[in-house]
Amino acid sequence: MKRLIFIILITFYTGESFSQSGWFIQQSGLSDGLNSIYFVNSNTGWICGDSGKIIKTTNGGAQWILQSSPTQYPLLSVFFLNENTGWCSGGEWDFNTFPSRMLVLKTVNGGSNWIESYYSNSAYTSFGPIYFTDAMNGTVTELGGTGSGTIGGLRKTSDGGFSWQTVLTSGSAYTDIQYTDLNKGWALSRYFDDTGGDTGYISVSSDGGNSWNVNYQAAKTNFSSFYFYNNNIGWVSGSDYVNFSNNNFVLRTSNSGISWDKYNFGQDVSLDQIYFTDPENGWGCSGRIYRTGNGGQNWTQQLDFSGNFYKSIFFTDSLTGWAAGDNGAIVKTITGGVTNINSLAGNIPGDFFLHQNFPNPFNPITIINYEIGITNFVKLQVYDVLGNEVATLVNEKQKAGSYSIEFDGSGFASGIYFYSLFADGKIIETKKMTLLK
Repeated sequence: MKRLIFIILITFYTGESFSQSGWFIQQSGLSDGLNSIYFVNSNTGWICGDSGKIIKTTNGGAQWILQSSPTQYPLLSVFFLNENTGWCSGGEWDFNTFPSRMLVLKTVNGGSNWIESYYSNSAYTSFGPIYFTDAMNGTVTELGGTGSGTIGGLRKTSDGGFSWQTVLTSGSAYTDIQYTDLNKGWALSRYFDDTGGDTGYISVSSDGGNSWNVNYQAAKTNFSSFYFYNNNIGWVSGSDYVNFSNNNFVLRTSNSGISWDKYNFGQDVSLDQIYFTDPENGWGCSGRIYRTGNGGQNWTQQLDFSGNFYKSIFFTDSLTGWAAGDNGAIVKTITGGVTNINSLAGNIPGDFFLHQNFPNPFNPITIINYEIGITNFVKLQVYDVLGNEVATLVNEKQKAGSYSIEFDGSGFASGIYFYSLFADGKIIETKKMTLLK
């Protein structure tokens, strides 16, 4: 009976979960909107949000701890260089209320203490996304509007975030910033006004953000998000307003923006944020979560709308990622968003290998990856410390390749377990894992 229950759990998460989904709910402890995620490794990360909220996890999101924040203004972006040094940026703007505010928070001890390193009143703008290339040098976007159109720009710091100098002033609101090395930077902006002159812009810097040039622009277009994997390969999500059906798209460049390919997203929403772990595999969020396995050409839905819009998505590897958004909502995947056994396409090993499960220790879900060099009848079994078989995770013929499977220990007691990989009845390897509840 226990084995039957376990097999069911592989497909359906128990408790706080989404049926038929590789994403499960984490508890933020907040009801505020969450705007930005950043992880420095698979365990340690931060999320910032409305009303100055900052939460941190050191165990992959199993628990989120509210940190003390010196502001009540919305925080729109969080960025960390390492486990200690990080920044949050934000503020608020309202063309009916003067002044607007721009602010940056900084920590040098992982968020145990945050200080307001910069605060300024402005006419019609606040700070948006922030990015640092080292402990001293960073760029922050400025975005806002006057009621009849957008305004914005870019500012730089060379003293770790205590002073910010304007390097670009524009009629466009700058909504995203990223650097692919110390010199190469990319910025995303959009212009709109009361006359319908909406235009999206992609800008590039080759001198560390001191000067910027438009790389690509499109009329009647709103760019939502972008992500660059390296200096050459990047993507942009957005919508055009020429047609009002199937008008959402993803752009991709493989030559540093010299040319862009346009792929129809084919959904009724645009992707509010995108993230790629390699040139082929990426995810995007809006009210739903989507995944691509072919560089953005095609997207499949992984998580349906549950009443919340997800504003930020972040992955630490091709399996482990988080999304956060409205009403304190956080979801996580440890399978890349897929369910059941996932054959990792295109990765054909030359031998047999059983990887250490991750995370380990775990509660209650962990991932086991393994590789088989030739087509075999494969078994993957779990045993307790007395050597009793407690679960069979795989029992079928499989082609050569790399595979990933979930082990859900919800129905098992805390303790040490062992898992073994068999090929054609012969044991390949055994490893130990620890379930901690």
